[in-house]
Amino acid sequence: MTADEKKLHEYLDKHDVDKGNPAMQDIVINSFYNQYDQDNDDEWEEKIEFAMLNFDVFCGYVQKVWVNDSDDEVELTIPFDDDDIPEINAESLTVINLEKEALTSELTKSSSGFN
Repeated sequence: MTADEKKLHEYLDKHDVDKGNPAMQDIVINSFYNQYDQDNDDEWEEKIEFAMLNFDVFCGYVQKVWVNDSDDEVELTIPFDDDDIPEINAESLTVINLEKEALTSELTKSSSGFN
């Protein structure tokens, strides 16, 4: 068992989620992974890494779904990954004339004595 996997199991033990039963706890970890429609269902290491990367969200998921036995649909959001690019609203963008900006910058330097 890796250190990351051990940490997840220790958290589950601490909250009496199938305490002392790693096989059942693996179902909890798998369930968390699948909650976010991850593509790779075969790689266990990827599931552990995903749960550790989003440990706070994993803890919230465990509390809402497994500790409180909630049948309500759970809305937990994963903070967007560095690889995700948020949508850009083109209406809020300003067109910059680089040539004009360069000239203005040069004029500001010359008039302030910085050459």
